[in-house]
Amino acid sequence: MIGTETLDTITTMRESGKSFHAIAEATGVHRKTCEYHAVKLGAASPFTILQTHRRSKYFRHGQAVRGFTELEDQQITAWALEGVSLSEMGRRLGRRHNSIMGRLRTLARREALAEVSQ
Repeated sequence: MIGTETLDTITTMRESGKSFHAIAEATGVHRKTCEYHAVKLGAASPFTILQTHRRSKYFRHGQAVRGFTELEDQQITAWALEGVSLSEMGRRLGRRHNSIMGRLRTLARREALAEVSQ
């Protein structure tokens, strides 16, 4: 289990623009674990904040990834407010529950950033 101090370091470093590779080296925590906790805690790099464009399909590690549409985002948000489980949302959209969880976190992060910038 990662301690509060390490999570604070991950958050601070990510918000200052450090890469996950650099954060992993500084904390001794695996890069993907650093990435998971940064997203979970809403810590975004200043460079990530600038990337707000929507792509319907893109590539990650050589694999095609299907992006979420505006309609899917609206459905996910409405279902979350209704208390629909992540698994059920995933079944309805033909996606995995962890994709839905990640998307909800992304939407929450974008909403928080929009509030701060106003």
